[in-house]
Amino acid sequence: MLKVSNDLGGWVISAALFLATMAWWPGLIAGHLPKWMVLYAFCLALPFLKFQWDAVTASVLLFLGWLCLSVLWSEDQRQSLHQLHKILPLAACFFAGRVYGLKPVIRVAGLCVAGVLVFELTFGWFGSFGNENFATEYVVLLLPLLWFGSNSEHRWVRIAHLALLGASIAYLMYLPSRIEFIAFYGLFLWLLWTHVRSAAVFAAAVPVVTLFVVPEAWDVVSGSALARLELWWNTGHMVLEHPLLGQGFGSFNYHYPRFGAEHLALFDRVEVQIGHHAGAAHNDYLQLWAETGLVGLGLAGLCLWVIFSRSVPSVILILGAVMCAIGFPAQMPVTGALLAYALGSCCPLSFWRTAGWDLKNGGGMSRSEAPTLSWWRNRQTRYN
Repeated sequence: MLKVSNDLGGWVISAALFLATMAWWPGLIAGHLPKWMVLYAFCLALPFLKFQWDAVTASVLLFLGWLCLSVLWSEDQRQSLHQLHKILPLAACFFAGRVYGLKPVIRVAGLCVAGVLVFELTFGWFGSFGNENFATEYVVLLLPLLWFGSNSEHRWVRIAHLALLGASIAYLMYLPSRIEFIAFYGLFLWLLWTHVRSAAVFAAAVPVVTLFVVPEAWDVVSGSALARLELWWNTGHMVLEHPLLGQGFGSFNYHYPRFGAEHLALFDRVEVQIGHHAGAAHNDYLQLWAETGLVGLGLAGLCLWVIFSRSVPSVILILGAVMCAIGFPAQMPVTGALLAYALGSCCPLSFWRTAGWDLKNGGGMSRSEAPTLSWWRNRQTRYN
């Protein structure tokens, strides 16, 4: 019975990711609402999750509780509540990742990429995402899953995944966004530091790669660089106003016009129109600090410390972490759900067996038992 439930849950996750990828309605910016609706349906359809009280669960619930609490001092509580509702499907994806692992998303990654490409060829609209940056971020996150899929035991599956991997790279080159160059550069730095950790090699390799990566990316990114710097500058001033508790979760767009006006008074020009809906700070970390303060930022850091004290971040998370510094993929429905799910898969329940709330070594496990990078490689390959 348990195996049937696990199989059903895995297929629910696979179906939800594909349907959320393809959900779109004409006239809705980037198709966000239909995608969120699919994720909500996923929350209702997902079989009962194994919920384990351990250090990971405690730290995540503490962080989510602070997000809810910060709504109390938001000056636009209606908008804050509107943003807060998105936490439910993202939290469900995180806890589902702990139970089911990456296999359900690896299984459907090829179908998701194929769906994006077919949608682009048929309707345009950047593969149902309505924005070249959103489409780029999602396809970049799917690339590692396609690579894992190419290690299948079935030859036709391997060939299909490798073909889609090549098609995805070609599609990224076709899109006007060049966020993928920055994401891959960040991944390169992480891999270099993790596997080499030689100051001489690091100092030699970084400038060489920079000569190839940065010029190509800068040609396109330069058009929005000033706008991003302006957003970060004004968000930094928003942080300074309430550095400890923040402005309240989901209140960024309510407060930004005020800081935009102050920016205009100082610099006599703005890249982002004051009356324009800024949308996001284009830096998820800075926006989290502005909305939830140092307390919220610290609790988010606590969650990551507990999780990665006994595991290593996956390639998906490294790519997502880099893109979160120049955009807001964590706030988008499908990319945010995929990142939350990948984060949950880094702390599977089987590695967090602990009695009570012992926080030693992240939940009672000795560091020698932690899942290593080689363990993840073996786990994410040769799946049926």
